[in-house]
Amino acid sequence: MTLQYEGIFLDDIILIGFSPRNEIRWKVVMLFVSYWELNENFNPRDVAKLAAELLEKGLYPIKGVKQLGWYITSSVPYWGITIEEADNAETVFKGITIWTNAKPGIFKVAKIAPALTAEDAIRVVMEM
Repeated sequence: MTLQYEGIFLDDIILIGFSPRNEIRWKVVMLFVSYWELNENFNPRDVAKLAAELLEKGLYPIKGVKQLGWYITSSVPYWGITIEEADNAETVFKGITIWTNAKPGIFKVAKIAPALTAEDAIRVVMEM
């Protein structure tokens, strides 16, 4: 059974602690999926060097984002997906912006959207 409060499924909330007055504090965590295609005119080695640099400097993943998956295909043009948890869309958007600021034109396509598990989607549809 999934509990729901004001449209938020409790599966999507984590307990973060208690306030000084012993009130329970909750934090909503959203799931996001990003789909992106790399610009095939960029040298893959240059893109890999940029990725290593962003990771080494701690600029990516963005603070406040829990990266659940970061995958790239072996087909050219290269494309991939990123699966992340964050409090809000703005935080996830900053992650893609780090890349585009560091190397304008790096992505031919970049799409970010909130998502839910297939199990939750099935449950929502079946409840309608």
